[in-house]
Amino acid sequence: MLDAFAEYLEDYRGVIALKNLEVIDCRRYAQHLRERVHDDKDDLSATSAHANGPYFTIVRAFLGWCVDDERIHSNPARPNRVQDALP
Repeated sequence: MLDAFAEYLEDYRGVIALKNLEVIDCRRYAQHLRERVHDDKDDLSATSAHANGPYFTIVRAFLGWCVDDERIHSNPARPNRVQDALP
């Protein structure tokens, strides 16, 4: 799931380094997941994509670990405006 997040960041947002990751990038990824949920050809469920599901939870937890390990200063997936974009 982190691979899918990294691929999305590079392909759609041009982000290839953690230090360049911003809240807006995480919000756009959340919106991307929401679009996938509404795509009839994609089998991603809202439960899986949502903050309590594995997709976004793993991304947010990984970024939290990056903060704890002092790789980034704050978790860009934590603000409410990011989670509000989820299905």
